[in-house]
Amino acid sequence: MRLHDGKHAANFAMQIFHGLDGNIRPEELGLITGHLVISFLAAKKVVQAEDAFVTMVQTQDVSHLTPLLNGIRFLVQSAKM
Repeated sequence: MRLHDGKHAANFAMQIFHGLDGNIRPEELGLITGHLVISFLAAKKVVQAEDAFVTMVQTQDVSHLTPLLNGIRFLVQSAKM
């Protein structure tokens, strides 16, 4: 992605996803979030990766994190260190 803002990238990804299907399952949310976060981390944009993760989780009604989302959260936290 050529976006430089994590929140904007997350909102853009969600708009695309909702335009295709309308409903999102927790497994799909984890995959989309993982792809977005890893893309930012590969570009060494840790702050944007964290913003994208937080925005993706907040846009959905997530009562608890799935194992994949929890792993992504730990990945972002370790990149911050």
